[in-house]
Amino acid sequence: GGGGALSMGGDGVVEIVDSTFTGNSAPGEGGAIYLDNNGSVAITDSTVSGNESGAGGGGIENAATLVTFTRLQITGNRATLDGGGIESQGSGAFTIIDTTVSGNTAENGGGFANAADGSTRVERSLFWDNRAIVGLSDDAGLGGGIYSLADGDSLIENTTISGNTAFRSGGGLFHDADGELRLTHVTIWRNSA
Repeated sequence: GGGGALSMGGDGVVEIVDSTFTGNSAPGEGGAIYLDNNGSVAITDSTVSGNESGAGGGGIENAATLVTFTRLQITGNRATLDGGGIESQGSGAFTIIDTTVSGNTAENGGGFANAADGSTRVERSLFWDNRAIVGLSDDAGLGGGIYSLADGDSLIENTTISGNTAFRSGGGLFHDADGELRLTHVTIWRNSA
């Protein structure tokens, strides 16, 4: 299974406020949280740290339809596959606002792996000191901060991507997708591959 702390499905609305998810693990996706519901999800003013998954989404796995993260601290999580902090494979709109994603590790997308069909928007956020490392597949080590493979369009604005490391390519950001990726007022500084 997935979701070491919480696994959510169904059609209901989910709201999580001022909560901490730490030290959880899952053999599947979502070391702390696995989202797979059709109702809206809002996680606000919360911390997701020190969690681990045996697949993607060391901190959070998003496979839901309408998700918003606001003022989260996503730090020190680890995924065996993609998305050390967050992995998104959802089919609806996904929004990240005023959030820090730092110190996470994965095979690809140390901070954030975006492989969603739905649209993604990141605003006023920080991706710092995340790592994409050597992993199980030959295509590992891509996108230290962000790994972008989404079919849906993505917008990243007023965001900083700094101090991230990739073993192979895209220290700050790696993009190889059918969906459009648009960067507006973004600082990409001192990343390495």
